Amino acid sequence: MLLRTLLIVSLIALISFPQSSQADELDKNCQYKCTTIANCPSARQKTLLGAPVKLCNTIDTLVCCEESPKPKTIAEKKCNEYSHLAYLHKPTELGTHVANEVSFLVSVQNEKGRHMCGGTLISDEYVMTAEHCFDNFNGNISVLLESYDKADKNAFLINATPIRHPKYGDEDVYADLALLKLDQKINFVHNIRPACLPFENHLRFTNLATAWIWNNGSDLSQVHSIQVNLTDGRPCPDDFNRSAQICAIPIKSKICAGNSGNPVFQTHSKSIDRSYQIVGIISQGVPCYFGIEMHSLLTNISYYLDWIEKVVWPNETL
Repeated sequence: MLLRTLLIVSLIALISFPQSSQADELDKNCQYKCTTIANCPSARQKTLLGAPVKLCNTIDTLVCCEESPKPKTIAEKKCNEYSHLAYLHKPTELGTHVANEVSFLVSVQNEKGRHMCGGTLISDEYVMTAEHCFDNFNGNISVLLESYDKADKNAFLINATPIRHPKYGDEDVYADLALLKLDQKINFVHNIRPACLPFENHLRFTNLATAWIWNNGSDLSQVHSIQVNLTDGRPCPDDFNRSAQICAIPIKSKICAGNSGNPVFQTHSKSIDRSYQIVGIISQGVPCYFGIEMHSLLTNISYYLDWIEKVVWPNETL
């Protein structure tokens, strides 16, 4: 155990001090490529999971880098590219988080600086939120990043242009999904990191997920991380769309109206570093005076993955 711990520490240290001169040398004991752990996604994943990593030799401390499977979707490719960005905090830790702890949750605001909806950063140029947030609204939109509390000195606003799902409305009442294109690209830092999208269409999720909610959407200084059960049984309505929507039942809590657009996510089992994938965004909450077992309906992100990829990464290829 001590030896494995020392190995992990030494490998992580190489991220900061790569030996670039030896980076691509081939070692006779490795059938793949010898490189630093910083340049090897599969080795980084093994290190995070506590699994052994094969070294090419003990002098250069290069790892034998197994080739990762070719991504099947653009979303999977981009998630792997984001894998080197470290999470400052663990969003799955239940309870109350202060405003600068959540790296991909943003506040979508109107021109008066009032919070309208939550949103999720999914690239350096796009935020994902709920379409109905902009019903009967034609004003200017901005996104509050790094902290969703304006009182935080690190928070900053970026203007954004909403791109609404073209079929939302009479053609597809369930496509409660919009993308906000930021007026400028952002640099990812310790408190700003995008979340991953599902890797495939029509993905079947495990039952347990995590949601971020604000109390009535009024106090943005704290966000609460709660567990929800994803189900299609009671008390979900019989007529909800089981392809385009997900029914979420909060566990020992509730999702109040005022949290539209907020993400519901799970640990991404297939990503390189166990990133967080957004399985749905809150489409319909309930008034807070209702009981805690009331359901909430989410827009199923995997169902609309093709449209998201075409808008966010139009020139990206596999």
